[in-house]
Amino acid sequence: WPESDAPTPRERARAQAAARPPVAPPGVSPLHAEAVLAELRDRDAWSAAHLEEFAGCPVQWLVDRYLRPEKFEPESEPLARGTAAHGVLEATLRRLRNELGSARVDQASLQRALELLDEELGEVASGRPLSLDPARSRSVLRRLQADLMRYLRRSAERPTEFAPEHLELSFGGREDELPALGLGGLRLRGQIDRVDTDGAG
Repeated sequence: WPESDAPTPRERARAQAAARPPVAPPGVSPLHAEAVLAELRDRDAWSAAHLEEFAGCPVQWLVDRYLRPEKFEPESEPLARGTAAHGVLEATLRRLRNELGSARVDQASLQRALELLDEELGEVASGRPLSLDPARSRSVLRRLQADLMRYLRRSAERPTEFAPEHLELSFGGREDELPALGLGGLRLRGQIDRVDTDGAG
């Protein structure tokens, strides 16, 4: 609306704002807080995700990876489901290896793997919901169960000489046994979900 014809104070204020010349936003200056710079300099290594996010938007990297504010919105269903699947499968294979001496899933170990999977899924069901809607949370859990059971059965149908040896293998951190990976003047740290070996060394 033109300011003279604005029917409400709100529309009049909008018209006045639209008539003002645009103002360029202030530029983002480099970091200068010495405490922050010292902490960043002291980091032994960087994860690939950190570097990728910094290359995309340094400001977003600073907020998400350094300031890390508490999120207002709940975790999305796909993210919650993926996190649960990852944790359940890891715990199942780890317990299978502790009981049977190997995390390899074949016809001999399949039944026990499925039992352990059910126990770990029970922990998920009694813990954090996978959806804000309780009905959907149960549905997401059942789909997750079906997918993981299918994965274990297919693994048993196609056994190989390789077996999961390392789960959540971290490298490059200050407490990790494995060193950081040197790459083009950078030192990279990270975590490998799973490493299978044939036991040959």
